Amino acid sequence: MTILIKGTSNGTSTEADGSFNLSIPNEGATLIISYIGYLTQEISIINQNNIEVFLKLDSKVIDEVS
Repeated sequence: MTILIKGTSNGTSTEADGSFNLSIPNEGATLIISYIGYLTQEISIINQNNIEVFLKLDSKVIDEVS
């Protein structure tokens, strides 16, 4: 998975288990989380150290592969 801070080029990739570390410059940042075959999500980070994200399959990509 790729994690980016919205409006910047700062980001990271997750480990195999989905974990990641990223320094957030301010408390009101939004993370953009993307992965091939899944819908991109934006999550606001306000006073959180840990977040849990569940990505949804992108049915358009699945239909193209079938």
